[in-house]
Parts: sequence; structure tokens; C-alpha cells
Amino acid sequence: MHKLKSTSIYDEIYLKSLINNSSIRINRIIEFIAFNKSDIIGDFASGSGTLAWSINNRILKYYGIDTSLDFIRFSNKQAKLYDIKNVYFKCEKISEFCSKRPHFLDKAFALDFSEHLNDSDFNKIFKSIWTSLKPNGILYMHTPNSKYFIEILKHIHFIPQTPGHIAVRNASQYKSMLTQIGFKNVQIIYLSHYLPILKKLHFMSKIPLINYFFRARIFLICQK
Repeated sequence: MHKLKSTSIYDEIYLKSLINNSSIRINRIIEFIAFNKSDIIGDFASGSGTLAWSINNRILKYYGIDTSLDFIRFSNKQAKLYDIKNVYFKCEKISEFCSKRPHFLDKAFALDFSEHLNDSDFNKIFKSIWTSLKPNGILYMHTPNSKYFIEILKHIHFIPQTPGHIAVRNASQYKSMLTQIGFKNVQIIYLSHYLPILKKLHFMSKIPLINYFFRARIFLICQK
């Protein structure tokens, strides 16, 4: 899963579309976050670099880590094109990046990534992220909720599972796993689905008895 590779299936039109499609998810997440000009940020599984373009003018340094050479090449090209000096994209395993930088990051992001990891890989990778955070540093996670009705339908094979989603979990499972790693003060925020048609159903997450089935996405804020 973590082997460095160039897939050669991404063209620039596709990669730019990822930025557009990710912007909705990214922008609603950063509304919850107070950035500082002194912040050093780690964005793990950074993809097409959407987070970097959204926050680079609010922070000191941003590091985007991904094992896809296509993503990294594209992101570095975008940074050069728009003359953004404080963002750095590296094609590297997360554990390797973190092991070389203990107590380095003020904030770490793992957005739409953890559902691609089995429990063993999750524990290894997020322990390394914990090590790379400064004391009281913050981890931000965004991921599908296994209790959401769409995810339940995927689980019972009524509709196809999203490719690569091998471990969609619920908030309680994440809180337990992250606490065991060493994170504290794990805060859970439920967000609507990012697709407009499903977003309209989010009001049902406030209705007793059925609310659990309409909490589409989990946003976790965890302190070292």
C-alpha cells in the first residue's frame, strides 16, 4: 500500500478536477481551525495539494506527504506556477517522514485517508504522526462514518464500496484507537455529506432514534 510509485493514470485535467472536488470538503473543515503564522503543517496523503492552496498564506510552512509520484509532481508544479514559497511536497512514506522529524509539527492533517488503512497500518502510521507533533500539537482527521446509511448499504453490498475503502469506521472506534496511541481530548464533529443531494438529508441527523444513520462524515480534532 505504501510503496512509492508513479501510476501514470492521472493527467493534469484529472488532477485539477480533484482540487475543485476537494475544495468543498477542505473549506468547511478549515472553518473550525485557528491557524497561526508560526504554524508548521503536515498534510498526510496530501493528494493534489488542495489544503496547501487554501492555507498557505496563514501559516509558516506546509509539508504535503504522499506516495504517489503523480500527485507530488503535480503539486510541486502548481506551487512553482503560482510562486508559493512556503509549501513543500515530498514523495515519501509517512512513517519515514515523521521518524526524521520528531516534535516538528504544530498541526497534522489526515483527510479522507484513514479509511484506506487496516488497523495495523493505522496504528503504525498514526503513532508516527503523534511522534512528529510538538507537545500539545493537534491532529485533524476527516473520514466517512460507518454508521451512515450509505456506508451501511455498502457494507451489506447493496451498493458498491468506494475503491480502496477497506476500513470505514465509526467515531467511537476512532476515538478508542487514537486514545490508545496517545492522543487526548479527542473531539468529534459530525458533518454532512459533501454531495449536494445528500447534504440535504443532513437535517435528519438531528432527529432522535434515526440521527445516527444520517451523520455522513466524521471530523476529529485530537491533541497530543
